[in-house]
Amino acid sequence: MIIEHAPTVSVLTTVYNRAKYLGECIESVQQSKFKDYEHIIVDDGSTDESVAIAKRYAQEDPKIIVFVNKRNLGDYPNRNQAAKHATGKYIKYLDADDMLGRWAIDIMVDAIQEFPEAGFALFDHGPNRPLFPVQLSPI
Repeated sequence: MIIEHAPTVSVLTTVYNRAKYLGECIESVQQSKFKDYEHIIVDDGSTDESVAIAKRYAQEDPKIIVFVNKRNLGDYPNRNQAAKHATGKYIKYLDADDMLGRWAIDIMVDAIQEFPEAGFALFDHGPNRPLFPVQLSPI
């Protein structure tokens, strides 16, 4: 496959029997304010409607790319499999039963670009959490 433009971020969603949540997960990525992404979904042998749901979204959105493993790999090997498909400068894992906040990728990309020596960026929100990038250092 020839890639005309590699996206800044590859959002990686691994799936195993998460049909109940997958649509909301995908839609949360689509609603992100950050638009320079690809959404790679790798199914690990689901026996529910997960693959059909993912493929239905992919038919309507070229940013969504669906892969189905020939055999069940398990959680972390499937995450590694998803990473092999990534073409973005950065990767963001998003579990199939989670949702992405509208500004989460913007904040993470901004933080990792501001601190290029960092190995990763994370976004956490909730009560008593700062709403600005914080650099964590070993003590």
